[in-house]
Amino acid sequence: MLTLPSSVKIFIYAQPADMRCGYHKLSMMAESFMQKDPLSGHLFVFFNKTGDKCKILFWDRTGFVTWYKVLEEGTFEKLPCKDNKPSIEVDIAKLTWILEGIDLFKARRRKRYERKTDPQALSIKNISFFQDFLLAFLAVFDTLLSSLWMMIFFLCVPSNGNRKNSNHSRQF
Repeated sequence: MLTLPSSVKIFIYAQPADMRCGYHKLSMMAESFMQKDPLSGHLFVFFNKTGDKCKILFWDRTGFVTWYKVLEEGTFEKLPCKDNKPSIEVDIAKLTWILEGIDLFKARRRKRYERKTDPQALSIKNISFFQDFLLAFLAVFDTLLSSLWMMIFFLCVPSNGNRKNSNHSRQF
């Protein structure tokens, strides 16, 4: 099963797409027809007319990534689109079921608890916790590093008693 952060949304383009399209055209379709930002990090899923090919486009902070799947037999399940919308938003479980060939209309999901919080608020808390953890780690690391340098200095520099016996000692 695919695992993605909960902040990542998945949009399936409702119309058939030409699978000869590269990431430029797919990103244009996401922006123009689906009215979504292709640089948002969300997944944009496109199927061809016959339903045996699928392309997924996403932005990974440094560039576009396309994932392409061609079925040897069978077709992907086509989801009905309500109100003639250009795209359908699904969760990761539904996308996995579609890609694995599970019939969504015969499968039934049991009721589960769903937390009603803003994902942005959770991510801000996680970021501040991470920043606090990183600052504490850097403080401890800095202390350890300075202690290590002091130990190296004292081990490598000979004491005054050893200098007198050394052939390389200089008289000042």
